[in-house]
Amino acid sequence: MQALFKSISVIVVLLLVSLAGYGQTRAELEKRKQQLEKDIAYTQRILNETQKDKSASLEELQALNSQIRNRQKLINNVNSQINVLDNEIYGNQRQIASLREKLEKLQEEYASMVSFAFRNKNSYSKLMFIFAAKDFQQAFRRIRYLQDIGEYRRKQAGYIKETQAALNAEIEKLKNNKSRQVKLLAENEKQRDVLNQDKQQQSAVVSQLQDKEETLKEKLATQQQEARRLDAAITAAIKREIEEARRKAEAAAKARGEAPAPEVSRGSSALALTPEAKALSAGFANNRGKLPWPVEAGVIVSRFGRQEHPVLENVIVDNLGVGIKTDPGAVARAVFEGEVTSIVQIGGNLAVIVKHGEYFTVYSRLKSVLVEQGDKVILKQALGVVRTSPDEGTKVEFQLWKGTVKLNPEYWLYGR
Repeated sequence: MQALFKSISVIVVLLLVSLAGYGQTRAELEKRKQQLEKDIAYTQRILNETQKDKSASLEELQALNSQIRNRQKLINNVNSQINVLDNEIYGNQRQIASLREKLEKLQEEYASMVSFAFRNKNSYSKLMFIFAAKDFQQAFRRIRYLQDIGEYRRKQAGYIKETQAALNAEIEKLKNNKSRQVKLLAENEKQRDVLNQDKQQQSAVVSQLQDKEETLKEKLATQQQEARRLDAAITAAIKREIEEARRKAEAAAKARGEAPAPEVSRGSSALALTPEAKALSAGFANNRGKLPWPVEAGVIVSRFGRQEHPVLENVIVDNLGVGIKTDPGAVARAVFEGEVTSIVQIGGNLAVIVKHGEYFTVYSRLKSVLVEQGDKVILKQALGVVRTSPDEGTKVEFQLWKGTVKLNPEYWLYGR
């Protein structure tokens, strides 16, 4: 019997632990879902603004593409939540079956004990049972036995009550999970319908923009030329920083009578870091996936690396970073503490380069800057005002480098 009670206790504990694990997963999914819903609402506001102009624009298409990506992520998120609920419901059903089985056994045994007690309820029978003992020790053991039976029966009644309460709670959880599952399924169906509408709108915009193919090609050629010039300027600025750090490290090593470290030899693509810079670099690296966005509000409309042009067929665009659509007048801000190493101007666009140890962040497509070369900046400090263009609206381009190697900023920004 004790083994049975222990079994029930273990089941209840395992149930609580498993539900806590599922709850944590569900909480993470729900948090991500809320962020996606905010992104979708923000992008919809952008779309509403761009659609006031009856003619299709690349800005509208970029916002639509972002909206479609985020809505698909939301659908995937809800699917994941449904899968978590499926597992919870399965666990609920198994637990209910197990608790019912245990409860039935407890009730059967309790009924047997009550029946036995009823048959032997008068004091004469109990006294005869005690006095029939062969000696005093056996009589004492029989007295203890009768006392234990009474105590055991009271405890068993308590176990039955606890098991019934656990069963009722589990049935309620099952009911709530099934209700939540129904709501999520309905939400997913709604999101799929809206996604199809977004895709139809996307096709219509692409069709209109294809009529402007020559104009788009001319603008793309100009943008690519500016991108190459910016890339060259950033690379040159970073190499200057590397060379300057190498010279300083070499001079310091010479003063100490030591050979320069191998990583700071001429032509190295890595910075020679001081202890302070090493700590800053480590702090930056530890914040991968947790860096704040370079603008207070925005949505990614152009992604890092080689991407197909949204309209022009067989045209690949190599993006140095990510393009983030934001509000007119928005301010670009530092994603981590560091030092402004360069301010670059390409055409009508300004770019600020900030060093964080061996890492560099670049904020371009600014119309004005609020810092100077050599300034120490803190987290989220304003760097410059984002430029608004007639073709792509207000968009900041954010890049992330480690030495002379470009990294994908999406992996580093919070919530992406």
